Amino acid sequence: MKFRKILAVVSALCMMCAVVPFTEQNVPERAVLSVSAAEKITVGMLTYTKYEDYAVLSGCNTLALNVEIASEIDGLPVTSIAMSAFYNCTTLKTVVIPEGIISIGDKAFYNCSALTSVNIPDSVTSMGIYVFNGCSSLDSVVIPAGVTSIAGGAFYGCSAMTSVVIPDSVTSIENVAFGNCSALKSVKIPDSVTSIGGSAFADCSSLTSVEIPDSVTSVGSGAFENCSSLTSAKISGSVKKIESSAFEDCSDLTKLEIMEGVQEIGLSAFQNCTSLLSVTIPESVTTINNAFSSCSSLATVTVLNPYCNISDGYTSLGSNIVKTQDRVIVIYGEENSTAQAYAEKFADYGYVFSVIGSQPATEPETEPVTESLDDDITYMKENQITLDFNNNGVIDSADAAKLLKYAAAKGAGTVSNLKEFLQKEEA
Repeated sequence: MKFRKILAVVSALCMMCAVVPFTEQNVPERAVLSVSAAEKITVGMLTYTKYEDYAVLSGCNTLALNVEIASEIDGLPVTSIAMSAFYNCTTLKTVVIPEGIISIGDKAFYNCSALTSVNIPDSVTSMGIYVFNGCSSLDSVVIPAGVTSIAGGAFYGCSAMTSVVIPDSVTSIENVAFGNCSALKSVKIPDSVTSIGGSAFADCSSLTSVEIPDSVTSVGSGAFENCSSLTSAKISGSVKKIESSAFEDCSDLTKLEIMEGVQEIGLSAFQNCTSLLSVTIPESVTTINNAFSSCSSLATVTVLNPYCNISDGYTSLGSNIVKTQDRVIVIYGEENSTAQAYAEKFADYGYVFSVIGSQPATEPETEPVTESLDDDITYMKENQITLDFNNNGVIDSADAAKLLKYAAAKGAGTVSNLKEFLQKEEA
């Protein structure tokens, strides 16, 4: 089962949980009094719990619309918002949190679906899991500079959120932290972040680009899965393994940079990235685990490590799941490399091998290539031409050589399309 689906089940189970009662576990560590010694007081729509030298916001009337949390109650400073304090307050639109609040507990604003605005003061250093989960009207948030971790599911399902500011103090973005934030268009991951959890940005369908900084050493399974508008991704060499399904179903991804230093590309890491045209696997990569299955536009794969372990499956480097003579994927690598062995083993699935250095010196721009490719496909269909140029019933090395010759001629600008190339060959 895909990692993000497992996490979704966990999230769903949390949604089924009843409101968690206030307990001494939710009280700041300095508290030594038992819960029985606490005193509750209601002010307007809000309930506070008083202790010896501080107070906690512990509850809210579910009919509340706009609230302002007091900075003190009966002379006691309000220092935190308890777990589930605003749980399922579905009519709540705005809340003002005063300076002096240090922590916001788990699920504090869970499913506050009408909440459009919340200010988080700089005094806050801790926010719990699922803290704003399901706040589907919240359109933006600024995380204060004292926060070091964005907890699991913190903003899951904030489907109206278009922007988020992550401060340099944050070192980790936990599992499904921003999952299903379907309106989120951009996010800057600061250099302080060292880990991005599983499905952290999964289903962020409006996200267009992401750059993973050198500080990040871990990117979890499904981290950017189904980010269907993502067009470019750059993965730092500090990330040793691109985990399974990390960028699966990123259907608009056209530019992918995997930097030297990455060592392993996990199962289905880029599966169904149907707009990806080419990819270069750096020399540091030692293992590719069926990572590019069903990348239906992938035309070239360059494998720089001659000893790279490529998983033994015909879809590992982009082929469809059926044999084809209408599509070729050129695998570039060193002579007698594992890349060559792979291409030759699965030649029936459209793979051909070429030695590194035989690529065209200049790569055409994406749009002209696409337009020209459409012209070539139309020409081939109209004239019933297949890639079996020598008409011997199979796509063999001679056909591959002619295809590479065409690519080189086109790259050099001596021909503009397949029709012109074939006419010159026949002359």
